[in-house]
Amino acid sequence: MHRAILLRRSRGRLAASLLALIALAAPAGAQVRAARLTLDNDAYALWDRADYEYTNGVALSVEVAGGPVWARRLAAGAAACTGAESPDAPCSSTTFAIGQKIYAPRHDGPELAPGERPYAGWLYLSATGRLASAARRRSAGVEVGVTGPPSLAQAVHTGWHRATGFWTPQGWQNQLAFEPGIAVHYQEAVLGELTGGGRRLAALAPEWGASLGSLLTAAHAGVRASAGMDVPHPWSAAADRAAGPVSVYALAAARGDAVARNLFLDGSTFGAGPRVERRPFVFSYELGGGVRYRSLTLEYRARHRGREYRTEPGGHTYAAIELAWRPAAAPTPSPLGANPAPPAPGSHAP
Repeated sequence: MHRAILLRRSRGRLAASLLALIALAAPAGAQVRAARLTLDNDAYALWDRADYEYTNGVALSVEVAGGPVWARRLAAGAAACTGAESPDAPCSSTTFAIGQKIYAPRHDGPELAPGERPYAGWLYLSATGRLASAARRRSAGVEVGVTGPPSLAQAVHTGWHRATGFWTPQGWQNQLAFEPGIAVHYQEAVLGELTGGGRRLAALAPEWGASLGSLLTAAHAGVRASAGMDVPHPWSAAADRAAGPVSVYALAAARGDAVARNLFLDGSTFGAGPRVERRPFVFSYELGGGVRYRSLTLEYRARHRGREYRTEPGGHTYAAIELAWRPAAAPTPSPLGANPAPPAPGSHAP
């Protein structure tokens, strides 16, 4: 009972913190442009279903029009992304997120087995400023959070297992200790597309970026592809102004990471504790699909991540289910206004 009360109070505090972050960093009068709920779990995978490595995650994000205070230089002179702007002109937006991630060893027990990654939890808030046109997106942001008991990972993991009749995890007393963490990140992506009959049939988006901080110090590069009927643009609502009400599409992606630090593998920044020997290069890929009806999109993505540490016997597969809301872009306003003046007597309408 005490754990459930603590969980509810902590969720309430985090929600209040997210609202405060939005109020402080978002532009005045910012318009909400999108919202997403993402659920990660290895039980959702269609193959290699297991309950270890990155085993569960949840994230709720809200995107608002306009750039954040710290990204004024990145978005200097750019209009806010309201959906009414030209797809060819860069516009600015800010995404705020709250979430939790849970990691577990492959073999559970009261004592951590040699070579096994420790139990770990991460409870976080993030804010990301973006400058994007239909052809290119740049983003910069920060993620802050905590590990250890305040992450509430033990309460969520054991509580969910008990509620659903699974085995009760025994090793959470060996989890990473409490530690605040931070990472700043930057990413770019460009988009190429194939259209037909005014509809997007396929899109290809190479991307690259880097993170720096006690949470993660790494660089990455990859590519995302989608193909189908009226494929949604991955980041620009203005580029979907002529889209129909329904989209059905397939997704694929591949990515390589060069990792210099990973808090959940390298262990505590400030002291001794459980850790494993991290591999410096990791390859991952994903397959999935999605369906959109008007403003709502549902996607499924199965992800396989290669070996992340030396003693890991193989890679790990998990899946993400994401529900997104993005309102349709407003039609381009007529240069004459909504109610143009009637032609003068004796003149001819064009």
